[in-house]
Amino acid sequence: MKDGNLDESLSLCRSALTIFEETQNKVFLAGSWDNIGYLHYLKGDLLQSRRDLERTLELARASGSAHMEAVALYNLGDTIAALGDGTEAIQRHREALTIREKAGEKREVLESRNAIAAIDLDEGRVDEAIRAAVETANAARAGRFVEPELRARLVTARALRSNRKLAEAAAELARASAIAATAGDVEKL
Repeated sequence: MKDGNLDESLSLCRSALTIFEETQNKVFLAGSWDNIGYLHYLKGDLLQSRRDLERTLELARASGSAHMEAVALYNLGDTIAALGDGTEAIQRHREALTIREKAGEKREVLESRNAIAAIDLDEGRVDEAIRAAVETANAARAGRFVEPELRARLVTARALRSNRKLAEAAAELARASAIAATAGDVEKL
């Protein structure tokens, strides 16, 4: 996305924020701050993104919305990972995962597990990343969640490649390609 589009999107989100501040609806305020934080993430302003997402988390908790709290924790985890603190990023993703498991949000649980596996891989915990990604891929497949399965297979392939298991990595990439090629048909079922 071009920076001009990001700047325009930020302007629109700030306008929405102004409206929601008048209503004092904390869920809508949290959602607006989350969008603003994500746009700052896309622009590469990670410190501002973190501040925005910490505000999101504060508002989500004040609103009592467990779903919004999990969204804030997940996005904050991604930003913190991009800032280079894998340990804190995993902690935030695990908090989101716990909330999502309690709420029965199956797809979101898989997304949280994928995020944790990817950070484990980035932090050099290759075997843990492989184990977690394979478990997530299998759970996603069983639940017919195409996108989380695709992501899990890609994390698995990256981890296998970094472990020099090239034939296994190629097999995972082939599975991922097959999933991507049929994704539209599977989602319709």
